[in-house]
Amino acid sequence: MEKITGKRAGQTVPENFIRTADEIVMVDAPPEDLRSRGAGAGMAETYRLSALRELAFLLAAEVVDDQLQRYLQSRGIEMLLGSQERILVCITPRSNARQMLESGRRNADRFHCDLLALYVRQQGLSKEDDAALKSHISLAKRLGAEVHSLREQDSVPAIVEFARAHAVTQLFVGHSVSGVWREILSRNTLDRLIQAAMGMDVRIFPHTTPP
Repeated sequence: MEKITGKRAGQTVPENFIRTADEIVMVDAPPEDLRSRGAGAGMAETYRLSALRELAFLLAAEVVDDQLQRYLQSRGIEMLLGSQERILVCITPRSNARQMLESGRRNADRFHCDLLALYVRQQGLSKEDDAALKSHISLAKRLGAEVHSLREQDSVPAIVEFARAHAVTQLFVGHSVSGVWREILSRNTLDRLIQAAMGMDVRIFPHTTPP
């Protein structure tokens, strides 16, 4: 939490206490709702709230997994949880790549699985978009992602085919309807992607960069 917020919490609850709890209740609200109620301002605050929210969900999921593992073991049932997960982050120049990749990294660490990053090459990128894409790719590599690229006219079947070929279970994509990415990441294209990615968990991250 300190790494995300830059502040050390004055009061904390031991993690072991949470891990041994009989019951956990998540009281949740989207970061946008918290901002609208005066909990912060600006996209940076939304990002921090989203990251903290995700950490809470991941910890709760770990507690549930541990309890299920113990339950199965007590009955002599062997089951490997999370060992088959693979996460794919789809990058575009105007995507909120840092949030997507850092979220992917946290989830990959939590599931002890591979993190992949993919971008579909497009013609006619501006200098700004080209520089942004290179920066995103550099960040993906620093976070330990396996980076791939494709050159296809229709990104949806290309992404889904790649994901299935690499046994991806979680797909992270951005959503924007502005500029040169209107055709690639429009609502209709997202709907196509979600329908085509049957059997995968699709997480949609709103783009925060201006058009």
